[in-house]
Amino acid sequence: MSDASPYVPAGPIDRPPSAFRPTERRPALAHVLRGVQLGAYDECIVDWLLQWDDSTIRTIASLIERARDAAHAEHVCLDAAQLGTVLDALDEASEGRHLRAGRDCGDCDIAPDGLCGDHADDLDRASRYDAIARHLRQEAGR
Repeated sequence: MSDASPYVPAGPIDRPPSAFRPTERRPALAHVLRGVQLGAYDECIVDWLLQWDDSTIRTIASLIERARDAAHAEHVCLDAAQLGTVLDALDEASEGRHLRAGRDCGDCDIAPDGLCGDHADDLDRASRYDAIARHLRQEAGR
């Protein structure tokens, strides 16, 4: 699931969402329309939508975001065994990067933040591997 603002309800909506400050509307619509090229008429329609009541705008934004998530989920082409293999590889890669970053290093000893560039890069990569694994597990419900 994407990281929409609190303005955008995350799941199916059974009753009108509560109202938010009107200043939340435009940023929320901009977020759910991220990556969508808008023409002049599109912009007019967005401006028109911004005049609607808050529960309607929040519901439309939620529908757009959930449609994006559903379309994104359809692009995952791994069966359960393949996903398990990818997750194992990400976990092993992250662990390896953590081990490398934890080694004694003269450059780390003199670095202002305690890590040389190479070992800082190892931790950064490990963090990115962990984030991808978390995302895949969340998407797969694991």
